[in-house]
Amino acid sequence: MMQGVNLYQALRFWATRWPDRVAITCLGQQVRWAELRDRSEQIAAGLHAMGIGKGDRIGILMHNRVEFIELLFAAFRIGASVTLLNIRFTPAEMLYPVTDAGLSLVVADNRLLDALAEVVAQRPDVQIFSTEQVAGYRPLDDLRMQAMDAPDVDVTADDIALICYTSGTTGFPKGAMLSHGNIRESGLACALSSGLTFDDRILVSLPLAYTWGMCQLLREGILMGATTTVIGPTSDPEALIDVLVGERITAWSSVPLLFERIAQSPRFATSDFSNLRHVVTGGASLHLLRAWENVGVPIRQAYGLTETAGHATLLFSDDAERKLGSAGRVLMNMDLRIIDEEGNFLEAGQAGEIVVRGPTVMMGYVNKPEETARTMMGEWLRTGDTGILDEEGFLRVVDRSKDMLKSGGLNVYPAELERVIAGIAGLEEFAIIGVPSSRWGEVPMIVANGTRPVDMAALKARCRAELADYKRPHFLVQHGAPLPRTVSGKILKRDLRKHYDRAPDDALSLKE
Repeated sequence: MMQGVNLYQALRFWATRWPDRVAITCLGQQVRWAELRDRSEQIAAGLHAMGIGKGDRIGILMHNRVEFIELLFAAFRIGASVTLLNIRFTPAEMLYPVTDAGLSLVVADNRLLDALAEVVAQRPDVQIFSTEQVAGYRPLDDLRMQAMDAPDVDVTADDIALICYTSGTTGFPKGAMLSHGNIRESGLACALSSGLTFDDRILVSLPLAYTWGMCQLLREGILMGATTTVIGPTSDPEALIDVLVGERITAWSSVPLLFERIAQSPRFATSDFSNLRHVVTGGASLHLLRAWENVGVPIRQAYGLTETAGHATLLFSDDAERKLGSAGRVLMNMDLRIIDEEGNFLEAGQAGEIVVRGPTVMMGYVNKPEETARTMMGEWLRTGDTGILDEEGFLRVVDRSKDMLKSGGLNVYPAELERVIAGIAGLEEFAIIGVPSSRWGEVPMIVANGTRPVDMAALKARCRAELADYKRPHFLVQHGAPLPRTVSGKILKRDLRKHYDRAPDDALSLKE
């Protein structure tokens, strides 16, 4: 029997408790708890036969599908960790996390194999499997070994379960290491405070390849023993209404944009949302809160990070209007404070950097001890975000991490984009900032002060080759003067954001 305190034990428990109850509904396919356990065990045996064991790291590059979940728990079963590979990365981008995490094996959706072209060319030591039969690749089914059991492994709460790459402020992604205990404690804190149980029906509408979607599955679904419906990511409000109502969903979290779109549907007022009782988003307006309250659905709001395995705070609906603009109070078993530039704790009402500590805080960044040391202040995680705590302990997030912007709910770090497009003719002096977008929330814009015209063909070609579509700049504007800088020479993006509170009329569109 597998030893220790780990996420696989949750799957094993529920498979024993009610083997014939549905665990996962994914794209029309139903998998019961015992089936999920058995199919994961088969793949675990195959991984073991390939030489994968405790402490090894494998990668998953898949769209939402049942095999993603089976492979995830197969890795947990033998003590390996899973690196979530971004389904929107280009081949050039994909090489970095595969190499940085030291992956020995990657299983890819056959539709995403092209994204591994650079890995295939430069890392022949990495074993690559495909979900289906594809010439040149071994199929995932080759890993299913029914006649062989995986060995017993002692996997503890401190062992790494997931490596989740976030875009780095230095221009290179950082792999946040989340342990089995980090995710379990996050799940317990959210579930206990929100009343989630095995009777809930969870909807995961975000990619499992992203931390948010994966943590939903693990925290609210698997740990709680709930039935989880996993769909292909969509922004179609009609499709989302069909799932929410048809599957009698009780718990769902997503970006505010989707809640807005659903609320604008002609079906919104007449649809039966009576089952939906636990809904979480961030930064909802008073108009949005009241629109959903009118159909009987209270919205909760949250603040969290990849590095905290999801939520760090929750604002419950009974405080939503009274504390409009707040992200709520810190979850149980966690602490949240505000510090000044010297690391001193500040009093209520004073703005400073948000720091968090508790059992959900990551174990560090892969291969980045200096970055980990800069981020961790003893037990405290420095978020890089600016916030204020009021006298009742409610957090208001004043500004996100220095330059980061959110486009369609996804984090985009300008430093990474700037690294990619540096050297293009006409971009002798430039910076990237976020500007508002009615569709995506924010989009990147290049602010340039070059000495010659920008080579547009080269700029677009490099963005297509090296940046996922959601990261690519939407606009280019000529500033017409030297960019503002600090005494030490750093560009003052704060001043640029004030100057460009939107994309100006003369900005050149870069979308194709």
